[in-house]
Amino acid sequence: NFLKVASLPKNAGEMLDNIELNVMHTVDHVEKARDETKRAVKYQGQARKKLIIIIVIVVVLLGILALIIGLSVGL
Repeated sequence: NFLKVASLPKNAGEMLDNIELNVMHTVDHVEKARDETKRAVKYQGQARKKLIIIIVIVVVLLGILALIIGLSVGL
């Protein structure tokens, strides 16, 4: 029993070291996640802008096509 009691501080110290290591890893992961989230928001904005540009181009092309067809038919 005395040996078990004697090993408690050592085990507790190891547990505290593990907890500290896990906390440090968690901080690193949170910082990386924050950076990746910022990058994702930036990319999302860029993708939305490109989508709007593509939609505008398609609408303009459809308008030109409709105008050409309308003029060739004689409307």
